[in-house]
Amino acid sequence: MDAFIAEIRTYGTFALSGITAMLWYLVLFRSMHRSAAGIIFFPIAHSGSVVNVRDNTETIPIVLCYLMFIIGLGSLLSSADPNVYISGWGLLLLYQLIAISAYFLNPRHRVILSIISLIFLLLVIYFAVKTVRTEVFQIMNNLDFVTQVYVIIGSIIAIVSIIRNDRFAKEPETLFVFFGLIIYSFLQCLSTIMLAFDFIQNFDFAYYATLITLLFWLASIPWIKRLKSRLT
Repeated sequence: MDAFIAEIRTYGTFALSGITAMLWYLVLFRSMHRSAAGIIFFPIAHSGSVVNVRDNTETIPIVLCYLMFIIGLGSLLSSADPNVYISGWGLLLLYQLIAISAYFLNPRHRVILSIISLIFLLLVIYFAVKTVRTEVFQIMNNLDFVTQVYVIIGSIIAIVSIIRNDRFAKEPETLFVFFGLIIYSFLQCLSTIMLAFDFIQNFDFAYYATLITLLFWLASIPWIKRLKSRLT
């Protein structure tokens, strides 16, 4: 039974991340140049939209799910190599840090964003390398906790700003993006705390947190489409 649940957790996250990325891309991504190659090479094919997060918030779930899918594929092909897992973990944290920061920066301030991104990159590499060398996952876990707190705070500020500036009618998907991030980050923080205090012994809860977030984003697609049709 435990093996069956583990397979559902692993393959469920892998499959749902791919499905969610594809549907958000096909249904909600605001581009006239959508294609099969576009989703396969999304961060490169639509790099302009990915960088300009403030005007393209729908790219956040797409990129996160895209990375989850690629990382899941890498883990399956490498027979769950810990180094692949840590590298993927660091990549997810790096994107979250950059995406939240980019949302609050004017697209013209690319130099500032580049400097911030470089700092975050060096920070993630340091923690990832230290984790690999010492084989102590709590090191990476600490960075994960700080990152998720940063994402929660940033998401709450973004939601308040959207409501205050009455931007919901123009981009209803943005609220669902940030609510999804809050769900994801809160559950990841909870997982980190429970792991630190030995309430749990592995990262299973983090997988379930990811599954819940993916299901939320997947279920939100028809609601966003309905809201868009009513508000426009």
